[in-house]
Amino acid sequence: MQPEYFDNFSQNSIASIFGLNNILIFIKGGYWRIQNEINPLFTTWSLGLEMQLYFLISIIASFFLTGRKGLYLNILLTLSIVSFILSGIGSIYFQKSNYLFVHSRFWEFSLGFIAAYFSKIKYVIPKWIINISFALIFLPLIIPYQIINYSPNPLFIFPLIGIACMCIDNENMFVNRILSFRPITYIGVSSYAIYLYHQPVFAFARISSYYPLNNR
Repeated sequence: MQPEYFDNFSQNSIASIFGLNNILIFIKGGYWRIQNEINPLFTTWSLGLEMQLYFLISIIASFFLTGRKGLYLNILLTLSIVSFILSGIGSIYFQKSNYLFVHSRFWEFSLGFIAAYFSKIKYVIPKWIINISFALIFLPLIIPYQIINYSPNPLFIFPLIGIACMCIDNENMFVNRILSFRPITYIGVSSYAIYLYHQPVFAFARISSYYPLNNR
């Protein structure tokens, strides 16, 4: 590595250990900065985001969860609505921080928390809602790329609600049987790990080669 790249790599190593690499990447210029292609630890920004999220949830739970589940759910819903509004504003005016920070991502994760809550109490969702939900998960396929690029985007709430409903639903339903097909679940389980470890492979390959990598 050139000294500048090695210095950046060292900073990312320390930031990754403490779950703060998303903040460092924001300070350095954002997610779409071209220099990130040679940053071996670039993808740990998402792990930092999750660590911050779970730390926040743990604080909320420690204050409000004991014996007051209703209050906990209300707080979760309130924070989710605030986060949803902030992500809408951020997708237009603060795109760099909107992509990397937990305040605009919280509502996406909280849909999973809320789905887990309803699953716990054995809530039954009407079949017609499940059918609509199945259609909603394909919504990103017809949303213009220019809109998807400014994520998290409020339009993503529709496919995410669809996924949440199917998580609550009975596993014997037709939709869930399709999504439980082993090759599909294998791709789903593997995808995040591939996202994490492909980066150092490609980053070191770019660093060690004088010529651009052949994508083929």
